[in-house]
Parts: sequence; structure tokens; C-alpha cells
Amino acid sequence: MTDTPIPPSGKRPLVTSTGLITGAIALTLPFIADRLIVSAMSEVKDASIGSVIGMAVYTAAPFVLLDSAMRPRRRVRLALWMGLALTALVWAAFALTGRAAQVDPAAGNAHVGLFILTMIWPAVIIGIMGVAAKIGEPQLPENSYDA
Repeated sequence: MTDTPIPPSGKRPLVTSTGLITGAIALTLPFIADRLIVSAMSEVKDASIGSVIGMAVYTAAPFVLLDSAMRPRRRVRLALWMGLALTALVWAAFALTGRAAQVDPAAGNAHVGLFILTMIWPAVIIGIMGVAAKIGEPQLPENSYDA
């Protein structure tokens, strides 16, 4: 039995509203981080928006993919919101260190480790959310099929 009601057509939606909302919020995080860092620059360097768009899509993809791959249940919704909270923390830390490096150049450069973390974070968070969604799920007998 699922937590989400099945529509009259009998088919579940490809992506639920929770997946779309968490994906849309995650999509905005790289843009917000970019604006926070660029607004602190004394002289704006010629930068391309293409890399920010790429990171935004790459950041939002795990939320939509996990939601479309798993049956809609309360655990999946909680895993999506937990993943979004962790993703927001990573992007906030990245934005704050990048902004601090622009405000006070003597303090050093932006934290390269956080930049690398933002690059691998989507792969990490899809694993974390997948495990969180599966914890406590009842095991089906070997010869049964999930209907």
C-alpha cells in the first residue's frame, strides 16, 4: 500500500509533487551561491553562466531521479526533504567560503575541498537518500513480485 493515492487511470505519476518541488529548490541553489560570491567581487571577472546552469541541473537531478525510481511512500518523501536540507548546507558552506575569499583576499582562497564536494555531492546524496528511503522497508519474500 502506498501513501500517495493512485489516480483514476491506475498509473502512478512519473514524478510526484515532492520530487518536483525538491528538485526545483535544488536547482536554484547553485544560482544563489553564484550570486552571493559574485556580488562580493571587487571586479567582476568574465564568467560564463553555462557552468552554473550545468551545476544546477547536476544538483537537481538526484531528486527527480530518486523520486521517479522509487514507489511514492512517506519514507521517500522524507528522504527527499532530508537530502535537500543536506544539499542546502553544502551549497551554503560553499557560498560562504567563496564570499569570504572575495571580501578578504588576504584570508586566502575559497575552500577547494568544498568545491570538489559540490562536484561529487549529487552522487553522494543519491546514495544517502536511497538508503534513507529503504531503511525500515519490509522485505518481500523471494518468490513474490512487487505489484
